[in-house]
Amino acid sequence: MSRAFLSWENLFRDKLNDFGGRLATVWFDEVILQTPRQDMIEAVLDRFVCSGDMNSSTADQLLKCWLPIQTLLPDYRFLENAFESDNKVLKNIAYDVTSEFTKKNHPDVTDSNPGFIHEVAMAGAGLIDTISAWSTINEREGCTLLANERESAAIDKVFSVVKQSGIDAFSEIASARIPNMQSLSWERIVDLRNHPHLESIVDPGFRTIV
Repeated sequence: MSRAFLSWENLFRDKLNDFGGRLATVWFDEVILQTPRQDMIEAVLDRFVCSGDMNSSTADQLLKCWLPIQTLLPDYRFLENAFESDNKVLKNIAYDVTSEFTKKNHPDVTDSNPGFIHEVAMAGAGLIDTISAWSTINEREGCTLLANERESAAIDKVFSVVKQSGIDAFSEIASARIPNMQSLSWERIVDLRNHPHLESIVDPGFRTIV
């Protein structure tokens, strides 16, 4: 069983619908989605079907591989414990990373600016929540984090042991010379996912590495 994890921030930014999200859908057996509510995936797919962007058969197939985080962690509550995390190391890393990225995006902002304080607090809580949830799933069974730039920076700081991670491996795959899946319909993505020759071209090491 190969799994990938996509954070709420990436979902909010529609990363599931871009090249990387489509490739992950083909590549992994399951894509775990950090949705605040368990019913959100089905609701989104229903809208795609109603708008004619996807047929109902494709939506049913995607529901089998796009799983809300609550499927694996029934007690998960979005952002419920992020502010009260006991992991001081992760809290410090989240603060440092979100501060760095906020200042990069807004170079004139000061640490005492109310907007800066609010942004760092909220983005930091989201980062803590994402890494904590992914880590819990990853400890049970290997799961590749489909990280954005900020999440990658935090993970680099969390893990001091130098080894190729699932993040690096999937990034190499996504940047390789393969067809641009973003231009393909979801019906075609599901066809590729179910293609009988997929297993023969997928390196098991890449699918299970963490």
